[in-house]
Amino acid sequence: MLLGKPEGEIQFNRDVRPILSGKCFHCHGPSEKFREADLRLDLPEEAYFEKDGFAAIVPGSTDDSEAWHRIMSDDPDEIMPPPESKKEMTEEEKEIITKWIEQGAKWEGHWSYLPVTKPAIPETSDKKWAKNEIDHFILSKLDDLGMKPSPEADRRTLIRRLYLDLTGLPPRPAEVNEYLNDQSPDAYEKVVDRLLASDEYAERMTLVWMDAARYGDTSVFHDDGPRDMWPWRDWVLNAYRDNKPFDEFTIEQIAGNLLPEASLQQKIASGFNRNHATTDEGGAIAEEFRVEYVVDRVKTTSNVWLGMTFECAQCHDHMYDPFSQHEYYQMFAFFNNNADPGMQTRRGNQAPVVEIMTPERKKQLADSEKVLQEARGKLNARRQQSLDPFKNWFAQCSKDIKTNQGILEPEGLVGFFPFDRVDLENNKSDHGVPEATPSILRDSPIKVANAKFKSGIRIEKNAYAEVPNFGDFEHNQAFSLSAWVRPSNNQLSGAVIGKMDESNKFRGYDLWFEGGRPGMHIIHAWPNNSHKVVAKKQLKQNQWQHVCVTYNGQAAANSVEIYVNGKKQDKGNPHHTLKKSSIRTDKPFHIGRRFKTAQLNDTDIDDVRVYNRALPEKEVAEVMELSYRFIPEPKGLVSSIDFNSFEGNQTKDSTNGKDTYVIHDKAQQTELGKVASGFKVEQSGFIE
Repeated sequence: MLLGKPEGEIQFNRDVRPILSGKCFHCHGPSEKFREADLRLDLPEEAYFEKDGFAAIVPGSTDDSEAWHRIMSDDPDEIMPPPESKKEMTEEEKEIITKWIEQGAKWEGHWSYLPVTKPAIPETSDKKWAKNEIDHFILSKLDDLGMKPSPEADRRTLIRRLYLDLTGLPPRPAEVNEYLNDQSPDAYEKVVDRLLASDEYAERMTLVWMDAARYGDTSVFHDDGPRDMWPWRDWVLNAYRDNKPFDEFTIEQIAGNLLPEASLQQKIASGFNRNHATTDEGGAIAEEFRVEYVVDRVKTTSNVWLGMTFECAQCHDHMYDPFSQHEYYQMFAFFNNNADPGMQTRRGNQAPVVEIMTPERKKQLADSEKVLQEARGKLNARRQQSLDPFKNWFAQCSKDIKTNQGILEPEGLVGFFPFDRVDLENNKSDHGVPEATPSILRDSPIKVANAKFKSGIRIEKNAYAEVPNFGDFEHNQAFSLSAWVRPSNNQLSGAVIGKMDESNKFRGYDLWFEGGRPGMHIIHAWPNNSHKVVAKKQLKQNQWQHVCVTYNGQAAANSVEIYVNGKKQDKGNPHHTLKKSSIRTDKPFHIGRRFKTAQLNDTDIDDVRVYNRALPEKEVAEVMELSYRFIPEPKGLVSSIDFNSFEGNQTKDSTNGKDTYVIHDKAQQTELGKVASGFKVEQSGFIE
């Protein structure tokens, strides 16, 4: 601020811009709505531009500067600003404009966009008063104003000011006395260092940052329901407490989740972008609010880190800052790939989220880990004691396998539905073998006489099979579902197996076809607490294929595996929002559909098996052959050849063990038989 007539060099930003901004820019500034005479004085190229032989400002010449003539005029029809604007310039302001033009009308950009330069230290009236370089500038200004510095505050006042400034709280009496009694030369500096390292300082600084970042543990709109944003607040507290570098403080909040191998704390830091208000109001338009969330992120990021009102350019070019509407939407594009939807929940946090543990929970886990280590020690000791009994048991198993291949059935079989004895009159599929579980046939599925193994069923006209009081698995329990299927085309969608309640947000699980591709659902509530994954390849139509899905009970993104004919399948990107929440339902176990929907019509099904554990790939291949082994041999069998073992060109009869069969000419054993090995006839070869 200049008092009296201006002296020395006139500076545009300091002396001239405030006058033009207050007296001229309303009619000759950035607003097209209010602009008069098609003249802008806020841009040098417009102010200096000659039009029809006149220029508003001509550097170095007041006589040629039309704006100066208007400012200095006494004619009410010519003077600027006009009298009716009530913005008349003072004599001092006119003198500043005059001096500025005479000195060359040097223009300066807005001070906030100019490079920082180091000014020369000014001369002052009392060189001894200044204790640092900043003091010279303060005293110089006081000299200009004809003022004297206040006397130095006493130590009691000084420590009170320090505490209020750094912590927002007054010092305790004991803290005041400790400082007063400390006569060391760095007593003040020690207090500063201690306060900067204190929780109170971190809390004071975090409070300001929380306001700027629009922090809130509720959703704001509509019901203003609860949500948990406090982990982000604690991250900011720790950042101030630990003196985190500002570049890390910035990067981790704006894009911590995008850093390579981002840590949990870096992901929490990016919660800065999730502090905005959200809604789930029934009448809201989801896309409208998704865009509103992006607008909020642009506004908050520019306010906090750029220190400007970038949001003004959302609807038009910025009126004061050098940013266009086009540039606004360039920045908008960075945030316009958000994964959170427009319609969000008022009951907790909306996915995507990260799970964190409280300090109390971490301690519980640490204590549990200690107990677990002790138990592992005891277990290892017991394992050593069990080695000899285990070797004996293993030797006996080896003998049993040679005499009874059925013993290879993988452990954990809890349901077996071969459909070998389908009783359509009573709508039941009875025990085909001792291991089978009875099922109830609903709406008369068709019996398939020549299925994969003996009989099977065909799902048509909304028919299905039901198994009551079965398959009650939980999210933390591993299980496997398998079946032989023959789809009529490769585009079918529906459930081969399902235990699911569609009316309760599809709670439950299923073995599912989507456009002919097998997959699996594990659901507490669709879609926000669920897991869905589908294989990339389609099944072949009109061919029997073995399909198996396994779930390991860990509720993780990779908890499900899919197998076709014993081979693990490549999977598409999973839909994974599953938390550790119950998937149990009182709806019965169905074959051919879910409870009421996802009917898999025009599909043959045989040999359905359910295990209470996740089968590994090797055992899935074993399951494919089990029903071959369990089919009882017809009575009266006196001779058979399985071609599984040859000695030279000879093989033994598999039934009586006495007869020997000899291969002649070019016939040979092949490993690609129906069950195991086989016999291939080539170039007049035969077996005798």
